[in-house]
Amino acid sequence: MSFFTKFKKKRAKENLSATAGKPPLSCKQVGKDLQSFLDGETTEVSSDDLKAHLEACKDCGLEADVYRKIKDALGRQAEPVDEDSLHRLRDFGRKLADSDEPN
Repeated sequence: MSFFTKFKKKRAKENLSATAGKPPLSCKQVGKDLQSFLDGETTEVSSDDLKAHLEACKDCGLEADVYRKIKDALGRQAEPVDEDSLHRLRDFGRKLADSDEPN
């Protein structure tokens, strides 16, 4: 068994115990609920599970940081952001999360 395989198994076991015996979330599951989580909206996935995944997964953690920075930048704008634009951005994000193509 390679070092990488052992590392992945150990990491998965740590994540499993961190989420009270539940299997860790996949990146696709996190992608579907990430924007709602960052907006403070209730999702079907608990925020503890999402937080655990974001801490363990470098790619998803970086994606969350990018979303936060975009949200902060939009919040600093002098003019309010058009609701239609926000709706299109959210739809685009959901389509990306639903895509089976790798990031």
